[in-house]
Amino acid sequence: KIKRYTEPDAQSDDVSGLFEELKKAIATQKPAQTREVIDLIEKHILSEKNAYLMEAVKKRIKKYRFKDALTLLEEK
Repeated sequence: KIKRYTEPDAQSDDVSGLFEELKKAIATQKPAQTREVIDLIEKHILSEKNAYLMEAVKKRIKKYRFKDALTLLEEK
């Protein structure tokens, strides 16, 4: 069952924790591992800012630009 929330970032602690997990996954530079965490994050309704951030991070991961993706997340 997929958890869906009605408010953007309704479970902000969950989302924050997932972004931390994403940082760790990106540091491994393994696309499959990052994809798993991205899928978990996308099950949440994100704020506009976090949704934009996720799109930017996904584009960089797709191009194997892990360092750039990690920089974006650290600036969050």
